[in-house]
Amino acid sequence: MHIISGILISLLLGLKNKNLKNDNLHGFKNIIEVVHHIKGRIRFIIPRLKISEIDIEKTLTSIKGIDQANVNRISGSLVITYDEQLINGQLLIGVVIHLLGLEKEIDKPVQPAYVKTLNEFSNALNRAVYEKSDGQLDLFHLVPIGLVGLAFYQLFINKKLTIPGAFTLLWWAHNAFTNKGKNE
Repeated sequence: MHIISGILISLLLGLKNKNLKNDNLHGFKNIIEVVHHIKGRIRFIIPRLKISEIDIEKTLTSIKGIDQANVNRISGSLVITYDEQLINGQLLIGVVIHLLGLEKEIDKPVQPAYVKTLNEFSNALNRAVYEKSDGQLDLFHLVPIGLVGLAFYQLFINKKLTIPGAFTLLWWAHNAFTNKGKNE
């Protein structure tokens, strides 16, 4: 947030950071993506533009050095033509992020697709256990109960301490009970 504010302040003061290069401009996946960039022209894909009511074209063209801004709300595309002598491409990314209020979305922790899939699978399995037990159990309690049962079986019936040992199973059961919901 502070970086974007600093970039905006330097833009408004008409300063240009010579260390920022326009080649290799990068955005943020599924938030603001630079899909094409040539000298003096940059094209973004910004899904938020499809639903945003902000008149970003008018605001951007009022900034010194930005010649034109065109929004396509159907595709979520924003094309900006600008004077590279006055404005840097990295600076434009920061300006657009700030104008559309994307800072909070960028700061959100990311979750890989496989984690989402595993969560959906575990939630579906949890629902199935809950339904089959007529609301008596769920997966998040059945697993620790099963681990406790396995630990008692190894300790008192089998009387062999195999790997994983009874104490490991008890530890896992304890953690499963005490940490339920903390990682969600």
